[in-house]
Amino acid sequence: MKRQRFLTGVLALGLLLALAVGLSIRLNADAKAQALGPEPPQGEVHLQAGVGVAAAVDNAISIQGRLTHDDDTPVNGVYELTFRIYDAATGGTALCSDTPTAIIRDGLFNAEMDTCTSNNIDGRQLWLGLQVGTDSEMTPRQPLYPVPYAFSLRPGAIISGSVSGAIVHIENWYASGRGLRSYAMADSGTNFGVVGSSRSPDGFGGYFYSSTDGVGVAGLQSGYDIDDLEAYLKPGGLFGGASGVVGISKEPNGWGVFGWSKATGGSSSRGVYGRTESPDGWAGYFSSEGNGVTISTPAGKTGLTVGAGTKNAVVRTADGSRLLYTEESTEVWFTDYGFGKLEDGVAVVAIDPTFAQTVNLQEEPYHVFVQVYGNAEVYVTDRTSTQFQVRLRAGDPNVEFSYRVVAKRLGYEGHRLERAPWADNDPNLYPEKAAEWEAQSGPVEPADAVLP
Repeated sequence: MKRQRFLTGVLALGLLLALAVGLSIRLNADAKAQALGPEPPQGEVHLQAGVGVAAAVDNAISIQGRLTHDDDTPVNGVYELTFRIYDAATGGTALCSDTPTAIIRDGLFNAEMDTCTSNNIDGRQLWLGLQVGTDSEMTPRQPLYPVPYAFSLRPGAIISGSVSGAIVHIENWYASGRGLRSYAMADSGTNFGVVGSSRSPDGFGGYFYSSTDGVGVAGLQSGYDIDDLEAYLKPGGLFGGASGVVGISKEPNGWGVFGWSKATGGSSSRGVYGRTESPDGWAGYFSSEGNGVTISTPAGKTGLTVGAGTKNAVVRTADGSRLLYTEESTEVWFTDYGFGKLEDGVAVVAIDPTFAQTVNLQEEPYHVFVQVYGNAEVYVTDRTSTQFQVRLRAGDPNVEFSYRVVAKRLGYEGHRLERAPWADNDPNLYPEKAAEWEAQSGPVEPADAVLP
C-alpha cells in the first residue's frame, strides 16, 4: 500500500497557473451549441498591425507530490498514475481524468494532467484524486485552492483599478475565433449576457469597432442570422429580432432614434434608411399622440421625394378610410384662396401679408383665378405685390366671387423639372434594371474608426 503526501503549496501554485491558461485557450474549443444558440459572425480583425502571433501556452495542469510505502519509505521507480478531478470531497462525479506515466525518485514525482477543460474547471470547489497503478484510489482527496492573485478570476470576482489603458485586454488571432464570449445561461428571468456602463457624461457604456468591411456590433435573436445582412449596407451595427432596433428617450427634448450621415459628399448619403420586402408593408411608419413627421432642409433643397408612388392624405368615411392624392406641378408654387364681392363693378383684393412672405411677388408674376357666383363676366387687373383688382365686364355689378392666387415659392423660383440623380438607381422607378444595378453595387466604404 502506498501513501500520498502532496507538496500542497507547489500543487496549488502549479495547478492555478496552468488552470488560468487552460481556461483562456479552451474557452473557444469547448462547444456548448446545444444550449447557447446561434453563433456570432466569423472573421478576423487585427487591432494592432505588425503584432506577431505567439504559440498558445499548453493547458496542462502541473501536479507535484511525494509517495511513500506504508512504512514511510519513499517510492522509487516508474509508475502509471491516474489523476481524477471530482466535484465533491467524497463520491460525486469525476469531471476529467488522465493517466500519465511518471518517474518517481525518493518518493518525489512531477506529472501533468492535460485532459481538463473550462467545462470541467469553472471556478467551483474541486478535489483531486490519485491512483497509483492498479491500487485503489487514495484517500482523502486533495482540495484545489487558488493562489491569491487568481482570486480575481473566480466567478463573482471584481477586477478594479485605475489604468490608462484597458484593465483587461483579450486577443484571439484565430481566423474564426472570438475575442470574448459571454452567455447568460438561465432560461428564465431578466438576465444579461453582457452589461456595459460608464459613469462619465462623456463616456460610452459600450464601444465596438471593426475593419472597414465588417460590422461594428451584431445583436441577433434566435432565428436570425448574420446572413440576413445585405453585404453592401456595411452597417456599424446589425440587430435582428421581432423589432430590429428599439430606441427610447424619456427626455423632453430627446430622440428615440437618431440617424446622422456625416458624409460631406455623394447623392446616396442617408441619415436613416428604411426598407420592407413585403408588398403590403411600410419602409417607415410613424405613430404619435401629437404631430407626425417634420422634415427640415436648407432653403433651396428638396424636403420630400416620392419615387414611383403617391403622396396621400388618409381620411375617414362611412365606407372606411380613403386616400386623397396630392396634385403635382412642374414648378414650386404656393396657393392661397379667398372670397370677394364686387361693389359697383369693382373689388380690390389685398393679398394676405403672411402668405406674401412665403412667395416672390416682387420679381415673379403670379396667377389669379376667379370664379363668379352669379350672372356676370369679370376680369383681373392691376396686380401688384400687395393686391389685385377684379372688375366687371358685363352682368351683375355686385356679384360674389372666389379667387385662387398661385405664386412662386420664395427661394425656389428657378426650380422646374429638376434632375434627381439620387433616384436614377431606384428599383421602383426602373424595375427592368434593378437586377443589373444590384449585381454592380459595391460596398460603401466608411472612414476608418479610431479604436479607443
